[in-house]
Amino acid sequence: MRALGWAILFGVLVALGYLGARYLATPARTTVPIEVASGCDLSEEGCIHELPDGGTMVLELRPRPIPLMTSVDVEVRVTGSETVPLRLDITGLNMRMAPNVVTFSSVAKGVWRGETIFPVCSQRRMHWQAALTLRNGRQLWLVKDEFYTTRP
Repeated sequence: MRALGWAILFGVLVALGYLGARYLATPARTTVPIEVASGCDLSEEGCIHELPDGGTMVLELRPRPIPLMTSVDVEVRVTGSETVPLRLDITGLNMRMAPNVVTFSSVAKGVWRGETIFPVCSQRRMHWQAALTLRNGRQLWLVKDEFYTTRP
């Protein structure tokens, strides 16, 4: 009976050693920022970004102007790349707001959609940042675009 206990302990230690070695051998995921589209304002147009692998990504919010307290469609289109959008984190820049996270569903090859709602706040003109996390294989990329909403 005692030999069985030692055998189980040895098996557990071997398994832990194997898992630890795999963990240490896996390179850490780092998020690489992608250059901001120059002069792009998501409240006026879709923002086009060149991806590090040579592909192109377009982020778009509709309808325009971006309404408050109404559903807003978020679309990501990728061409020439196997890149996939993971999530969009929307943050208020001129006033702290509750987290606003958009997740995506694939609707066609290279096209993903999600939706969100922008709240009404005390600021008449709200300045926002949309930070889109993309995955390409094991690499993570981050795209940041800005836009505005206006309270009627």
